[in-house]
Amino acid sequence: MIEQGTMPALRRSEWSEIQANGAASIVERVAQLQAEAVGGEWSAEALQCLSGEQITLWAYATLRNELMEGGFVQLICNGYADLFFRNPFAYAMRLWGVDELGRLINKAARIYKRHGAALRQESAVAGDSEDEFMALYEKFPQYDALDDLFVAHEETYTEMIAHYIQENEAHFLRLVE
Repeated sequence: MIEQGTMPALRRSEWSEIQANGAASIVERVAQLQAEAVGGEWSAEALQCLSGEQITLWAYATLRNELMEGGFVQLICNGYADLFFRNPFAYAMRLWGVDELGRLINKAARIYKRHGAALRQESAVAGDSEDEFMALYEKFPQYDALDDLFVAHEETYTEMIAHYIQENEAHFLRLVE
């Protein structure tokens, strides 16, 4: 059973070290702590134990990993479409001051609305075949420009999110001596 209101604890010295390693380190480590605190798997039970901000951070880390590795096609094929396109993630990004990322997610959601069912169906047919999976990128080029836009601005997005975490650290961590 996961405890409701889970707030990962982190030593102040470790937090200082993480911050010294830069924005990517902050986002990755704090998101990792959030995920570990609830078992490391996206589930309804895990999400009930985290605050909206904690979920948003974990979601951004997931988005970042998926898009940097394989773009929106991979993100959708790995089952994350609902997390980003049917939830208020884009709105949360705007609240955090990352407006451009919110707009990018909304554009991807509009494409998903038109082509998502076909992509999911093609993905299911592709199964575990790497060649068939790679062919999905050619069948669904609608995401290419958005993938490129994310990669071009990822560092800025990550810096903005890291700054948000630092400004609101009590929403993400319980610092201990």
